[in-house]
Amino acid sequence: MKKISTLLIFIFAVSTAFSQVEGKWTLAPQANCLAVGPGQGDFSWWNLDGSDGSRDCIVDDTIAFNEDGTFQNIMGDETWVEPWQGAEAEGCGAPVTPFDGSAEAEWSIDGDILTISGVGAHIGLAKVINLGEIADVADAAASIDYIFEIVEGDDGAEIMKIDIEIADGGFWHFEYIKFTGATPTNVIEHSFLDLNVYPNPAGDQITVEGVNVKNVQVMNTSGQVIINSETNKIDVSSLKTGVYFVAAETAKGIATSKFMKK
Repeated sequence: MKKISTLLIFIFAVSTAFSQVEGKWTLAPQANCLAVGPGQGDFSWWNLDGSDGSRDCIVDDTIAFNEDGTFQNIMGDETWVEPWQGAEAEGCGAPVTPFDGSAEAEWSIDGDILTISGVGAHIGLAKVINLGEIADVADAAASIDYIFEIVEGDDGAEIMKIDIEIADGGFWHFEYIKFTGATPTNVIEHSFLDLNVYPNPAGDQITVEGVNVKNVQVMNTSGQVIINSETNKIDVSSLKTGVYFVAAETAKGIATSKFMKK
């Protein structure tokens, strides 16, 4: 009986961890969403505040842990690329194969280890692999192990903290926020390309552009509609700092996008 109880506890723990990770996540618009340093928890070499707008093209990338165990990198038409990927200089540019989400990939959990399997599939930065950073597209890893934990953010949102050891004891660190509730599963996949929201990150007002945009809604990460607007210029001054989603009727149907409030 004791063995059975122990087994049931283990199964429950694994099931709980799986359900916590399952879903879609984007880099959190906060300090240290991307960071690297000489040890785990030390971000002294370099760190990014995801709310400062300097690297929006990667901060708005999505990673998807699907219920069937498959994994996706969802980048839209731009992400952060570097010279080792063929770019003239590091900056925003078209995603590069096989890091662009075209890989057939899977995810699995073993304790506090989150494994992504599939050539080019990754969390955080494409160059970061176990015990190093690649310098050639041909060196894309077939599998990468990450240390992870999920915590509750200040606003109640789920935050996934990811660490991975590189060379000489250094660690990269990534922090993601989870999509929950109605977004973005109730809308057309990849419809970010049909709707433009600016400025992003936003201050007091956003403008929503698309083909014949009307009936705009702003939602939080729980899928709760917090603003309804019949115009494409929306006052967001009352919103707290964080990630928000926009859904609107357009000539192409329902389209969505997301933005960060500073």
